[in-house]
Amino acid sequence: MNRKTKGIVTYILIAFIMAWVLWEIPVRAGLSVTSPFFQYIALPGAFSPAIASVVVRKWVTREGFSDAGLNPNLSRAWRYYLFAWLLPLFVSAIIVGLVAALGISRPDFSLQRAMGVLSPGTTVPNISPFAWAIIPLVLLTTSLFSTFVLWGEEFGWRGFAPSLETHDTALYRML
Repeated sequence: MNRKTKGIVTYILIAFIMAWVLWEIPVRAGLSVTSPFFQYIALPGAFSPAIASVVVRKWVTREGFSDAGLNPNLSRAWRYYLFAWLLPLFVSAIIVGLVAALGISRPDFSLQRAMGVLSPGTTVPNISPFAWAIIPLVLLTTSLFSTFVLWGEEFGWRGFAPSLETHDTALYRML
C-alpha cells in the first residue's frame, strides 16, 4: 500500500471511528439524541475529521499543510467571505417565503413549536415585531461564533480532500 492510499485509509478510520465512538457513548448511556445536552457531549466528535487530517498530513503522508487552506486572504478575498457570511440569511428567508407561498407549511414566528421540542411544556411569550428585526443580526453574529465550532468538520474534510486531487488514482483504486 503506497503512502497516499495509507493516508486515505488512516484518515477515514480515524475520522469515523473517533466521531462514532464519541457519539455512541452518550446514546449507550441513555441520553436521547434529541436532547440539547447531547449536542454538547457529542461536540468533540465534530473535531475528529480535523484531528484525522492533522495526523495523516503530519505523520502518514508527511505532505504538510501548505495546501490545506489555513491562510485566508481577507484583504483580497473579503467579498467572497462577506458573500459566504450573508448567503445563508438570504437562502433561509427565501425558503421561509417559498414554504409559506406554496402552502407547504405555515412558519411559526412565535417559536412555540421550537420550544415545545426543546423544552416540552414551556411557553414562550409572543415576540414583538421589533425583536424580529434584530434576529437577522443575531443570526449573523451567531454564525461567526459557530464557525469555530464547525471548524473541525470543515478543516478535516476540506483540509484533507485537496491533497487527494493530485493523487486521486489511489482513491479510485481503493474504491
